[in-house]
Amino acid sequence: RCALPFIRAQCQSAACWAKVAACFRLAGQHGKAYEAAETAIALDPCQLHATMIALLGAIEEGEAGADKARRLLHKVVEVSSPMPKHLACIINALLTHPQADLIFIGLEALGQCLARHLKDTPNANTHDTDVVNTLTIVCELVERSESQSRPTQELVRFLSLAERSVVAWQGLIAEELKDGVGSCTVMFRRILNVAWRRGQELGREKQWVAAVELFEATSKILENFASLEVGEVFEPRAWCFVMLASAKVQLAKQAVNQREACGELCERALHYLDRAHQICRRAAQTRWQDGTSAAIDAAADVSRTLVSSAPVRPNTLDR
Repeated sequence: RCALPFIRAQCQSAACWAKVAACFRLAGQHGKAYEAAETAIALDPCQLHATMIALLGAIEEGEAGADKARRLLHKVVEVSSPMPKHLACIINALLTHPQADLIFIGLEALGQCLARHLKDTPNANTHDTDVVNTLTIVCELVERSESQSRPTQELVRFLSLAERSVVAWQGLIAEELKDGVGSCTVMFRRILNVAWRRGQELGREKQWVAAVELFEATSKILENFASLEVGEVFEPRAWCFVMLASAKVQLAKQAVNQREACGELCERALHYLDRAHQICRRAAQTRWQDGTSAAIDAAADVSRTLVSSAPVRPNTLDR
């Protein structure tokens, strides 16, 4: 603080005030920390460090700081990727906020920023904590979406965020999937479990278009690990393609009087069934002791039943 009078450039002064804010925050003097952060932002609206501290303060104010938190979240998204050292604190503060909508808006905004950060940062400069933070955000979004019965389109968007996150750090997650342990693997499973439950629910409700969107988003996540010879990837991939084929067949039945549309839907169903059978044939060469082979055989049986029920000419199905 003593150095401030000697600093002439506004951006440097803002950076100095941001450091002051961080020191107050670490000392537990939160009120002074947020005042210093506001001073830094007034000098330089793009001062990310100060913006993150101010955002944390607004979230901790609860209802009173909700509008301010929304404005700061937009600023964080526009300015740059957030700094991971503040991110965990902000995630924890958001999760206890009284406004459910702000939790979703905040987590998704931070998740988008961090996913972009992971994509733009070379793997050598990326920390495992960045990956864990991103998957934690996605997990919270996906599971809260399920528990609060949020729209399926929202869940599909969150799954898309998950896919961008796993692309950024496939190696780490792949290694954990091979070993079957690790925090990333646990969150990976949780995300897939929610997607599977919602997909089955959509099927029971005959919401075939929404089911296709959801299983396609789920399939994109799994495709990042298509080369892994592990049942934890083989089985859900096979079932995703089977469920996609099932939904396409049902849509084809609804469009049976629209020859062109029906034909296109059946072509897609056959494409998904072909993908499922490729996985089943590949799985037949590897026998696991955990019931995975039986599950994939069951997926193959379902796919054969789907083929026989598709509303297309026999010569099309022969392919």
